[in-house]
Amino acid sequence: MNLTNSKLRDAIRFAIVAGATGLVAAPAAFAQSDTATLDRIEVTGSRIKRAEAEGPQPVITISAEDIRAQGDVSVADVLRDASFNSFGSFQGGSGFAGGAQGGAQISLRGIGSQYTLVLINGRRMSNSPAFNGDSQNVNNIPMAAVERIEILRDGASAIYGSDAIGGVINIILKRDFEGLVVGGQISRPSDDGGDDNLFYATMGVSSDRGSMMLSYENYTRDIILAASRPGLLGPRDLSTPEGVIEAAGLGLISPTGFPGRYRRVTATGAAFGPWEAGPGCPTSFGSDPNFPRSGLVPASAFGLSGGGVVCGYNYAAIAGNTAALNRDNLTVSGEYQINDNVTAFIRSVNARTKSFGRFAPTPSTIAVFVDPTAPYNPTLGEVAPGVGHRLAVNIRFDPLGPRDSYVYDYMQDIQGGLTGMVDWFGGAEWEVAVGSSRNKQDGYGYNYVIAPLLQREVQAGLNPFDFNQVAAASSRFATTITNDNTYRDHFADARLSWDIAEIGGRAVGFVAGAEFHDIVFEARTDQQSGAGNVVGSAGATSSGARNWWAAYFETLLPVLDTLEISLAGRYDSYSDFGNEFSPKVSLAFRPNDTLLLRANYGQGFKAPNMTQLYGAPAQSFLAARDRRACFEQGIDPFTTACANVQRETFAPSNPNLGPENSTQWTVGGVWSPTDVFSISLDYYDIKIEEQIRRLTTQEVLDAEFRCVVQNNAFFCDPTKWGTVNRANVGGIIVTRPLANTAQVNTTGADLDLRYRFETGFGTFRTSFSVSKIFKYERETTPGAGLVDIIGYRGLPDLRANASVNWSWGDYSATLAGNYTDGWRDCLARNAVNDPEDALCAIQTPIPSFTTWDLSFGYNAPWNGRFSIGARNVFDRKAILQNNGAVDNLHQMGIYGRTPFVSYEQRF
Repeated sequence: MNLTNSKLRDAIRFAIVAGATGLVAAPAAFAQSDTATLDRIEVTGSRIKRAEAEGPQPVITISAEDIRAQGDVSVADVLRDASFNSFGSFQGGSGFAGGAQGGAQISLRGIGSQYTLVLINGRRMSNSPAFNGDSQNVNNIPMAAVERIEILRDGASAIYGSDAIGGVINIILKRDFEGLVVGGQISRPSDDGGDDNLFYATMGVSSDRGSMMLSYENYTRDIILAASRPGLLGPRDLSTPEGVIEAAGLGLISPTGFPGRYRRVTATGAAFGPWEAGPGCPTSFGSDPNFPRSGLVPASAFGLSGGGVVCGYNYAAIAGNTAALNRDNLTVSGEYQINDNVTAFIRSVNARTKSFGRFAPTPSTIAVFVDPTAPYNPTLGEVAPGVGHRLAVNIRFDPLGPRDSYVYDYMQDIQGGLTGMVDWFGGAEWEVAVGSSRNKQDGYGYNYVIAPLLQREVQAGLNPFDFNQVAAASSRFATTITNDNTYRDHFADARLSWDIAEIGGRAVGFVAGAEFHDIVFEARTDQQSGAGNVVGSAGATSSGARNWWAAYFETLLPVLDTLEISLAGRYDSYSDFGNEFSPKVSLAFRPNDTLLLRANYGQGFKAPNMTQLYGAPAQSFLAARDRRACFEQGIDPFTTACANVQRETFAPSNPNLGPENSTQWTVGGVWSPTDVFSISLDYYDIKIEEQIRRLTTQEVLDAEFRCVVQNNAFFCDPTKWGTVNRANVGGIIVTRPLANTAQVNTTGADLDLRYRFETGFGTFRTSFSVSKIFKYERETTPGAGLVDIIGYRGLPDLRANASVNWSWGDYSATLAGNYTDGWRDCLARNAVNDPEDALCAIQTPIPSFTTWDLSFGYNAPWNGRFSIGARNVFDRKAILQNNGAVDNLHQMGIYGRTPFVSYEQRF
């Protein structure tokens, strides 16, 4: 078969150069502009160069033109709404601890961002310490330097090693770029906050011996405060008792406000009696201008044992939702032909990001004790004249102001090497490279509290219920927390490729190579946070070092004119947990010029990250229902009456962890009956075993309920199920274990359609992509067996994208839609193993979510281009879940309608 003239090849080329949605069809791969011949090229998912533009791997391509048509300003934005980003992915947020507020991730197939490998020009992008050194921060990739994005929707550990279980994203930077391009874009959401500005300049020179490209980009975005998006607070009316109780049960308000709450305690610290609100707590939210965010709430609404009443807090009225960003990128890439056989190349990607986020003021989860004779003690006289009870007090430190966080991210990634030809084996191509990547973060959090110093001030006479006194004394117990995080990777690699034989006159390609990495990871907090003395901080220290080397091979066997088989294998050796071998076999069958059938089978692995292996116990405050406490108070533990409240938790590491192992296969095909129409369909199956998983706070509490209340001994092992410490008067403390105990099994299919047609008033290019998940099984608790949870708790079974692009001379327009199916949310999980309610005891439907983007473009005669449009043009609002949060799938709904205008000038 002569592929250079086939309809399949032409259709593939059409999908690449004509796609306008940013979601080009699965047949896409990079092709030459010459329709008569195709040079040998390397496509993501294989290291063997081949003449065919399409092989057995399901790869799609997003071009720079596609990105510009949609008005996206970052790689994260480009991939956020893609159908294969099945359950959404982390996009940063205001006040996220550890530096994550300025970051963004991608999670192919919904199995987690740690299973998606990000490459730049075919080599690993350095992991980010913001994500425990476990995945890459795609916000550090400069849009202005991107030529295209190739996305492999299949496992590739046999090619790239660890992490490539869900798929691979390969960012290809511009090459052979000549001239100067200067441009910018401004976006202004229709609601307050979230304004962004983009400026970029790219310059390139080239000659017959080489080329050089220099690109600079600056991007800024304003913070979005939760109060500026009233819809994010849900329909709960805090002016009514019913609205307050509902908001408390859903975690929309906190049980700790100002002037807080207290309980009587014995000399040994044992609490007794009901909760009582601190003196001066407003009777209702918003009724007292001095404490506008506080109000009385029944303790039972939060599931607090003891009953009574507390001074609740509307934290959403002051906290941020998305973070403010200011990012600079400088990228340099180039190559130079030293002689006829050797070419040198270099690539340097540098990024600096400053982010700002805001949490509500610190809640004192660590109780402050008030002496029985303190003159402000509200129980004076209950024990004796002038003597009251000893009190355990919890307050919100409103007098200090909100917890503001500033994070400074720095990425330096430089690589260089040589490539060339030698006469070995009748002619071979070789490549060697070395590089160094360093991700550095400096984080600062203001207005936190050191608990021992606060207790000392109270002992010296400070009244914790007095706003002015707390404000005046704050300098003596307030602190600034810090994070100093680094991920450094030095590496070297080499490979050799040649044709080792022939089958029927067809060359058998072969690649062999090796690589070495030396990695250091450090995540350090300030001493007070590390000692656990800081209230409201999740700081913990982690550090570790590892090196690993790998050797790999890949061969392409053209057994028939119509059938090729690819075999690949890779051996990885890690210094800290051992060795892994990853095989893969692929088939591509072309029965005629219009049809390609393909199949892949492979095994992969995911190395444990160094925080999981070596990290100190991390403190956090996560919402969960204390079913044991509810049961003991006579409250139904499986209804909203058992409140969803933040609990203090600790998450220790485990140095004995092993790798996670995966098996995946895909089967599908591409049919292109004409050069303007293409359809592809691919089915996938992914199974991950020995998955590293930490029990959720809810799972630990549910295990305690089953052990203590239901007398089920299976849940009584603390090494497996964690512990619940109820001796702390400030609230329970949950310890969540980490182990290779979980597994995931998911199957699904991708359908892509592309069609182009000409009319008397322009060219239309249409596209449709849909990803359907048939099954997403995982163990909800260790040992309980696999449960299919697709369609529940933020796991929709279908996402789709559609677009129409029109072009006529210098004019163009694009309409693109993004659809996410609905799911069933859970107000409470079932804790009694009822098969009918294994997923949710109480279910609430979350409706489907659709946004539309519209843009218009004009190419001016002076080499300028104007664009105007709007993302989320119909102003679709985010949908609030039952836990009071907005799912990552609905991120565009936070911004709402976002008009933009851009201009680009070429010189």
